[in-house]
Amino acid sequence: MPGYLIDAAGLVSNYEWRRGKPVGLIRNSAFGAPFSSVGFQADNRGNIKKQTLIPSDTSAPITLYTKVFSSECLNPKTCNKPTSITDGKGNVTAYTYSSDHGGVLTEVAPAVGGVSPVRRYAYGQRYAWIKNASGGFVHAGDPVWLLLSEKTCRTTATNVAADSCAGGASDEVVTSYDYGPDTGLVGNNLLLRGRAVTADGVTLRTCYGYDDNGNKIWETSPRAGLATCD
Repeated sequence: MPGYLIDAAGLVSNYEWRRGKPVGLIRNSAFGAPFSSVGFQADNRGNIKKQTLIPSDTSAPITLYTKVFSSECLNPKTCNKPTSITDGKGNVTAYTYSSDHGGVLTEVAPAVGGVSPVRRYAYGQRYAWIKNASGGFVHAGDPVWLLLSEKTCRTTATNVAADSCAGGASDEVVTSYDYGPDTGLVGNNLLLRGRAVTADGVTLRTCYGYDDNGNKIWETSPRAGLATCD
């Protein structure tokens, strides 16, 4: 972790770190005179709770964002993830997380027209299929959690408990993620095979292909009209 960085113009940024996270940053001119600084407030676990910009003209500090974290770390998978983030204009985005794997379950954005946009995420456990000594395929010893779907309502309020939109299914946009077959007939390393977005009864699908090293080498357009990603 750098103690300082010097850019191409000769400006110096000095960093202060705590538990691997920045808790202070002071930017100086090439001649050593400070012209601005970024302040960080951290909790006792090193999570950055607040970031402020302090102008060089000694005017009032500007709050860039504030974050709220759990006061106690009862579940390490979630305790260091913010339950809300407030931007410099006071807009609040709230989050909930899965206690099983720490993935985001809901993201509630600031209200627009009296309705708060909500994104709902669903996950599932999948096994990679790998080749064994006999040349066949078996699933790996442990499953992994993968994002399976993302849902949002376009104009109406979200009923999180019922996993639905107040305006019904016609107001819902569903994004589904495809990681390939869940069988041992072929190898499957669980790379994302496809992404399908469904709204108004129409599905737009994008498929992806990879080389042997897992590098993405091709991508289809939704206009290809594919029903599946093989």
